[in-house]
Amino acid sequence: MVKCVSIFSGAGGLDVGAHQAGAKIIACVENDADAAQTLRLNTKTLGGEVFEKDIQDVDFHVWNSSEPNILIGGPPCQPFSKNGYWG
Repeated sequence: MVKCVSIFSGAGGLDVGAHQAGAKIIACVENDADAAQTLRLNTKTLGGEVFEKDIQDVDFHVWNSSEPNILIGGPPCQPFSKNGYWG
């Protein structure tokens, strides 16, 4: 089974797709409190620990060299993020 860490996880949409494709979600990283709470509800089905913190504060060394096999992520699209002011 492919093991997966999800970054910029949001509510877990990519995680659901990865799970349906056969991946085992072992961890999710999401900084937004509301999205992380929704993600926690989703991970009851998907599995995986939720890290509610900034991606820069995550120690990716906690996973040994045999896991994860893949890294997935859904960083926000610029027009919708706080960095994408087009004013």
